[in-house]
Amino acid sequence: MIVSARVEGRPLTPALPYGLAIEAYGDDLQIVEPADRSFAGRLVLPFLAGRELRMFDLDVPSSGNFTVLDLEKLWEAGRDLASWRSRLALTSLEDAYAEPEAIGRARVLADWHALELCAFEAKRLLNSWPMRIGRELRWVPVGIGGGFEDLGYTEREVARVGYLSQHEGNTAVTRSARWFGRGERITLSAVSSLALEVTNLVQTTLGDADRQALSRITGPINHVGLLAAAPPHQADPDPSSWPPAFTRFAAACMRVLTELLARQRGDQAVPLLDTDELFEAWLAVTVRDRVSERLELATSVSEGAIASWETDAMTIDLRVKPAVGRSTDIAQDTFRALVASTLLPDVVLTATRGDFTEVAVLDAKAWAKMLPEDVLSESAKYLYGIRRVGSDRVPAITSVHIVSCAARPQLPSAADAKISFVHATPTAGEADMKSAVEDVLAALASAIERREQEASLLT
Repeated sequence: MIVSARVEGRPLTPALPYGLAIEAYGDDLQIVEPADRSFAGRLVLPFLAGRELRMFDLDVPSSGNFTVLDLEKLWEAGRDLASWRSRLALTSLEDAYAEPEAIGRARVLADWHALELCAFEAKRLLNSWPMRIGRELRWVPVGIGGGFEDLGYTEREVARVGYLSQHEGNTAVTRSARWFGRGERITLSAVSSLALEVTNLVQTTLGDADRQALSRITGPINHVGLLAAAPPHQADPDPSSWPPAFTRFAAACMRVLTELLARQRGDQAVPLLDTDELFEAWLAVTVRDRVSERLELATSVSEGAIASWETDAMTIDLRVKPAVGRSTDIAQDTFRALVASTLLPDVVLTATRGDFTEVAVLDAKAWAKMLPEDVLSESAKYLYGIRRVGSDRVPAITSVHIVSCAARPQLPSAADAKISFVHATPTAGEADMKSAVEDVLAALASAIERREQEASLLT
């Protein structure tokens, strides 16, 4: 996807978040997204008009089939999944959740991760501030070491500055011109303006209690804003020549500004979102909620899972993007990837009873269109590309469900092939998603029973 925009000023090209890039196109500039990612929402572009930092709102349409309400729910799902993971990270040894500290309730700052990333980049910048070696010219007495002697300058200027002496008809140079290096902290007005814009926007958004709670996060950002301020007469270099530390910090600032400013526009404006990534998060949250409607949460969460349930002496686990490599333990079994060094299915539901574990995959595809061959190839990647270590039984996966916002393609009957397609978005296909989760749970239970029966026949 390519988006074109015209602004009266100089854009801060390295400050775009999410891997976006600006490329020249004739006299204009184009914003190009990475080939493997898809974005939608409102992007806030910074540009310099003289020495003044200004913002320009650019609405990026969805390249998939997502409405504005879909985008809002995708964003909420991403926050929900991140919060759920953070909650699990606080689990104590007694499997009781620690009491999290409330650091704010403002809806416009419901997602703190962009602000935390900005603070992290600010601390990195403060700990290792980019420096330039300035050169200072000094007249140093002859015979004293140090510096780099500029013979040409000495010959031209020594008489003018009065460092010549006469003795018995001989002329001698008493001091020579030498250059000495000195470290100078690099300053950039644009980076200073971005940092101060972030802190000012956070300050005006939050109440007194929230501002105080966030002071440890906003403090480093504000400090960068003060240190990066350049003298009034000094112009910033072209952004393409900025040190990487400044570029990373500027991009982090832009992500915060994009989220805060978009939310201030009202409920119908969402910040620029990676729809591929958030569709995966939405699928994980949806599966978690659908399973929770049917089963009771377990008293503890299995290793590597984000949620666990118990039913009929079975443990059902939900995993998000587990990396299946050459030897990967999932519950009671060990799996290996055949078609790649590592496979990353988006959502995995497992059922474990005794020594047996069965695995089902649900894969999210935020594609505008899917052909029948797309569904079959994406399913086969997991269905036949993952095997149990020590067993050649195919397939090792109970089922694969492709969940997509694309319209359902014409597929042959694939029940025997253990492949299913579900058309769903955050605002459509709720009944189909519920039915798909029920089918997955039934297939897992049936597979466990079949393996138990086969094992009993061998004993």
